Amino acid sequence: MTLRVGTRASPLARIQANAVIERLRTGGIEAEMVPLSTRGDRSLGGDLSTHVGQFVTGLDARLLNGEIDITVHSSKDVPIDLNESVLHLALLERAPPHDLLLFPPHHSGLPTLEETLDDPTTTVDANGALAHLPDGAHLGTVSVRRQAALLHHRPDLLPIAIRGAVDTRMQRLIEGRADALLLAEAGLRRLADHDALKPEHRHLRALRLNLMTWPCAPGQGAIAVHAARDSLLDLEALRVLLDHAPTSTAVREERRILAQLGGGCLSPVAAYVNQGTANVAVASPGWRTSAARRRPPEVRRWEGPAQAFAIPSWSEESPEGETGALRLITTASSNRLTDEAALSNVTVVHQQVLSFEHMTEGWPKDIIPEGAPRRTWPLLLLSSPSAARMVIEGLHLCPDLARLPWAALGRGTALAALERGHTVAFCAEAEDGASFAAALIDAFAADVPLLLPRSDQARPALLEGLEAAGRQVQAWTAYRTTQADVEPIEVQDSDVLLVTSPSAVRAWRETGHAVPDHVLCMGEASERALREEAGFQTTRVHRLHGPSAEALRTWWRTYMEDEAWT
Repeated sequence: MTLRVGTRASPLARIQANAVIERLRTGGIEAEMVPLSTRGDRSLGGDLSTHVGQFVTGLDARLLNGEIDITVHSSKDVPIDLNESVLHLALLERAPPHDLLLFPPHHSGLPTLEETLDDPTTTVDANGALAHLPDGAHLGTVSVRRQAALLHHRPDLLPIAIRGAVDTRMQRLIEGRADALLLAEAGLRRLADHDALKPEHRHLRALRLNLMTWPCAPGQGAIAVHAARDSLLDLEALRVLLDHAPTSTAVREERRILAQLGGGCLSPVAAYVNQGTANVAVASPGWRTSAARRRPPEVRRWEGPAQAFAIPSWSEESPEGETGALRLITTASSNRLTDEAALSNVTVVHQQVLSFEHMTEGWPKDIIPEGAPRRTWPLLLLSSPSAARMVIEGLHLCPDLARLPWAALGRGTALAALERGHTVAFCAEAEDGASFAAALIDAFAADVPLLLPRSDQARPALLEGLEAAGRQVQAWTAYRTTQADVEPIEVQDSDVLLVTSPSAVRAWRETGHAVPDHVLCMGEASERALREEAGFQTTRVHRLHGPSAEALRTWWRTYMEDEAWT
């Protein structure tokens, strides 16, 4: 009898399956590989980070229907709540469980990936490695563990969803989609050992993160083998051939810790056990909100005997914002911008003058044709933080949107999506629709279809810029912007008003608010609205250029120092 070994069809998955097959053949058992496509392979795109377990459960479903005899998985992807009919049969000896931080080839002064893999003893602490990234850098990872840890160490960084097979992700780094990339060393080492890394990928720069300051995902580096519990095979004989006892003991403890924390592969939990000693790091339940407001997410560390691990407790208190003699009044719907700007001696007052509601009739249907290859899928465009929020809250109107890669106009929009559980694949760092269009045209091939959910008050610059370049854009009015029912607050001449859109400019006056001597805005459309709207003609209008928080911080320092405004 020839044992049928089920696996995903990616190069790395095949290498891992071959490792199992070689062990079986060494023990006198004939085996063959059966590459399979799962629902995860066929259907997931932008939403991969919330459905990782589908790859495992998709393969194991074929196991239970008798199509294959055993399945092979990366252990870190195996859900905690494994189907009770599936047996976690064995774990092969673990490869190095570290993460590698990869940089483009032109990042001089760092070892190449090939050199790092050739020297398995050299590690760098997390802060030292991340110090090689510039302020505000984009870092590719969809792992919530890596995102939470990354933002704990460097809250200025922005996680970007770089997806696909390992070689695809490395190619995206070379193409400039991100400034750096986090990948598991085990997968890269297996590809390198089987001569499956392209020369240009071997020349990427790489640093190995040490496990004390950057512990790995539970099970990382280990290859898991599953079988059906009611299988007629001699499962104990297979276990003896395949299982590496020290690896099994360590990974079992790591998964037990993960289960104690109520998590799975989608939880911000790192756990590494070595000879009974556990090194655990877990991010607070509100880590996304902290990150979106550019505050370092709280991460609790625990080191000691694995059996003695204790679940951390979390405070529900929110940090108070700074208050001071000067007042900044903003129409923004969240604290993110002012928190990130970190203004001193300032009282920030939020007065939201706009409300939003979905326009349910116009949402598209069937945006991903059945069987369409992922490279032909559309890119979803998010043109503001409000657009990000309304799309995420409206995903029930078109669930396929969650599967697509998303592109954000700027960092505020990307963070609004991150706070609600979605990592964008591209952030333009643009000021307005016109510059967003230019960034998209530069970054993406002309045949990439684009989807644009808009407000009924949306300005035309983004859509017109894309259409003028011959891009295929499907736009629809996704939500309505209306004036909020609010009572006007008292406004002093010495206050500074920050308006976030042309609609907010109009709503500010229509709700009966006074206008202070100085008004800040972002984008050309808001500036034009301020200069045209009656009631703002005697105020001084200041447009913020560049990344919003940095521009606000720079302007405010100038204002505080009583120097000339720019």
